[in-house]
Amino acid sequence: MTDSIGQPLLSIVVIGFNIEQYLEECFTSIPTEVQSDVEVIYVDDGSSDNSVNIAKQHLHRFPRSKVVVQENRRAGGARNTGISEAAGRFLTFIDGDDFFANNGVGLLLEVCRHRTFDYSVSNRYRYFESTGECIKEPKSYGAYEGNPEGMANIFLTIAVHGKLYRRDFLLSKNIRFPEKIAVEDFAFHYQVCGHAEQIISVPDYTYVYRKRAGENKSLTQDRCSEFALASRFKQISLTRELVDELDMQARFPYFSFYNVDYERRLLRHLRPLSDSPDSDFRHKALESISRFLASEKENWIHAVSASTRAVYVDLVRHDYSAALERLRASGKKVQKQKVRDVTLGYRIVKAHVGPQRSEDFVLIELEHPLLMASNAGPGKRQYWKAKGAGGGVQLIREGNTPIHLFYVKAEGWKLLDRGELQIPKKSTRNLSQKRLVAWRLLWSWSFRRRSSAPVLKLLGPLYRKTVQ
Repeated sequence: MTDSIGQPLLSIVVIGFNIEQYLEECFTSIPTEVQSDVEVIYVDDGSSDNSVNIAKQHLHRFPRSKVVVQENRRAGGARNTGISEAAGRFLTFIDGDDFFANNGVGLLLEVCRHRTFDYSVSNRYRYFESTGECIKEPKSYGAYEGNPEGMANIFLTIAVHGKLYRRDFLLSKNIRFPEKIAVEDFAFHYQVCGHAEQIISVPDYTYVYRKRAGENKSLTQDRCSEFALASRFKQISLTRELVDELDMQARFPYFSFYNVDYERRLLRHLRPLSDSPDSDFRHKALESISRFLASEKENWIHAVSASTRAVYVDLVRHDYSAALERLRASGKKVQKQKVRDVTLGYRIVKAHVGPQRSEDFVLIELEHPLLMASNAGPGKRQYWKAKGAGGGVQLIREGNTPIHLFYVKAEGWKLLDRGELQIPKKSTRNLSQKRLVAWRLLWSWSFRRRSSAPVLKLLGPLYRKTVQ
């Protein structure tokens, strides 16, 4: 599908750096049958192997294709080059060591042909090279079409995998990736969400993310290197600036931007240090994190849980032994948790929705102190899903933070002024328009090993009968 001057419908930007052994599988996952609709661009980010020649051999299959070779600017710089070189109405990015799912490109083209959007998301598989196992990503998107504020899980995945972008939208808003850092997707994703007016979510699986075998770096070396830490610090600074500039906290009140950065993302780098045998490497990394936390104290001091705050205060005071001991202790508590059924009561703190959100899709913040006792530890996020009357329910628990987001979609629920709820009597008693009264939600969930989404059973006053 092209316009009168032969513009391709979709530009597929493939990026690579020394991945000669993977490129063939990536390019062959783009079927020749779609060549009239697509343009394929390979951006080589300074490879020293045979990647460029392999790309040239495979791109002969596509009339619209090009190979661009540049000095190393990391993934962000390679994707920015792809944006500049692309001619398609829409863009999608793929890393050269990954590949498209069966009919993945066809499914993406169907979205481009028949839908109007600035930004679109789909789902991905994980392929474990060491075992050959390919599984669906535990975190997945359902169907949605509307403005960004109405999509509760818009920040579910940050990576660009399986996503589509209208090229004119990126150019008009000057949306680009930060260059020469890792975790470059974060700032790009925040810009897209902050500027987009129309987004689409489709439940199809279009992308296969490869988990490479034989990686010789330890988790500590990978996450706690000087480059990795500097990239994370840069990401937090960039995304914080975007949140303020684009007023994103007001637009997405259900997402705690500061909490996610300091309670989850930064802890990913800190936790491996608690068991690192290399004392010199550990001390250097802790010094770097300490300096960053000291400069950012006003941003994290009230955004994180009490346990994480204690760790960070120790680090700022250069009491590294105490900080690491706290991390070890929290890890041991997680390991000692027993598989059990738990029934908890919750109190509604407040309820609200984003602008123009459907009336029957409501966000409730819940609080209960007992949940902290069965928490998975600082920086961990867990999901539970359940089916309810007229829709679904999702609880997101952020680390040890006692505030939890509970997305409820139920027929007949209405949003009143000041973000309050009116619930039909057949579901439960109405909530006051003046204030949200104390209201109990009783449920139990079965913890199952290796289960990403145990089934919840909602009981009691929310519904007249047990809903599964």
